[in-house]
Amino acid sequence: MFCKNCGNQVADGVKFCNRCGAAMTATVPAAEPVQAAAQQTVQTAPQGDLEALKASIAEGEYKFRGNALSRSLIFSIIGNSIIFKLRKESLDIENDGKDNITIPYTDLKSYRYEDKTRIGYIIGSLFYILLGVLLFWFGLEEASSPSSEGGVVAASIFIGLLCLVVAALMIFFFASGTDFIVETHSGQTFKTKMRRIRGKEEADRDAFVCDLNTMLQLNNQPVLTTAVLKKKKTELIIGTIAALVVIAIVIVVTVPSSTSKSSTSLSVSDVKDGTLTSYTSTTIGNAFKNYSNFDNTSWKEFDDEVEVDNGDYVGNIVEFGATLYYIALDEDVYCEDASCNLIIEFYQDEDMDDDEFEIWGIYIEGQRLNDVDTEDFLDCIYDDEVFYLYLSDYGLVLNRNE
Repeated sequence: MFCKNCGNQVADGVKFCNRCGAAMTATVPAAEPVQAAAQQTVQTAPQGDLEALKASIAEGEYKFRGNALSRSLIFSIIGNSIIFKLRKESLDIENDGKDNITIPYTDLKSYRYEDKTRIGYIIGSLFYILLGVLLFWFGLEEASSPSSEGGVVAASIFIGLLCLVVAALMIFFFASGTDFIVETHSGQTFKTKMRRIRGKEEADRDAFVCDLNTMLQLNNQPVLTTAVLKKKKTELIIGTIAALVVIAIVIVVTVPSSTSKSSTSLSVSDVKDGTLTSYTSTTIGNAFKNYSNFDNTSWKEFDDEVEVDNGDYVGNIVEFGATLYYIALDEDVYCEDASCNLIIEFYQDEDMDDDEFEIWGIYIEGQRLNDVDTEDFLDCIYDDEVFYLYLSDYGLVLNRNE
């Protein structure tokens, strides 16, 4: 039989190991099935066949899926292969062309598996989630605009969805992994990152541990009774919860903003009850109602974006229409009781607060007043005074009232 402490082969019935002095037991504890299998393999093999057993194990290899952010981007996404080879005198670990590791059995102090959460992949997935949501939101916003370009909309939505798919892959397939950690007598520690070992790979892992411990015994090295899977479920749970919380925050913050436009539609009552910055003494509705030079007044509102002026698009529009009586100046000739059709447009776009709006333009017979005439006209309304207008500035034809 073999010493559980150092792996030395001793005669049956001996109470203490003649190599390390540890007390001997007749059986291997049931809590160590993999190590027991390794010992049983060596115990049952005839002495003359031990070299043949070592040679047969050395011919095989164990392959697992790698997972390392330190490699190139393509390997970080699709994963690489980790190959464990049990040579006659050493353990070789090959990592798809990366620096390979060779550890002599005589230098191998301990090894273990640890389940880990890849924080780098969690952070990367959150970045892709944020980018994908923003691109998808931008595409939907562009699609709702009359001036949007189909190619830009399609590209934004497609790339946004692609980012979300990449984020999902990173979270569900790459964010959790298993580390194979080796410590040597010379003080070195080697860590090999792999994807989470599960399913069929668990059997391959146990077979590898059994063969490795067998090779250690064949090289007169102790069986590593601590070489078992060490799980860190708490870290994985915390990482998953953190990811879900951040995703929920992004969705809660982003989704309402994409639908907020319909809830801030400018209405006629909003304009009538509002005030202009330079004229806060009375509401717009009262000022227009009390202006003695307005007739046939009307109010309209447009829920959707409308085209105004030179093809420019603005947000929600409220339109005030009236017949305006004014004094027309044509080559310094005063003509009393001139009249025209008047339109004043108020607008609110998505960048404004719910209680904000502005005057988009004031139009007389379809001609937009310049800034100076606009200010003069508003002064006339709020002071209830008649408006003077040079027709030559706007190319208007005088319309005299009888």
